[in-house]
Amino acid sequence: MACIAYIQQLVSEGEFELMQEESTCPLEKVKTEDGWADEIMAHMIRCKHCGQIFTCVVNTWRGSGHFKKGKE
Repeated sequence: MACIAYIQQLVSEGEFELMQEESTCPLEKVKTEDGWADEIMAHMIRCKHCGQIFTCVVNTWRGSGHFKKGKE
């Protein structure tokens, strides 16, 4: 899931913060021993400079997802 990897990169670089309360699960727990943490996962991040929120939603069942500006 490229979308999740991209969010992990942005957060680790320190420019964005994960909005834990708005996210399905922690980024490091999207994949479990049994597969994916959930069929549909959503994660929100916020820019530390301007406060803009971005949302990533992935559908592991269909293999699709999107990354958009704002809350979903």
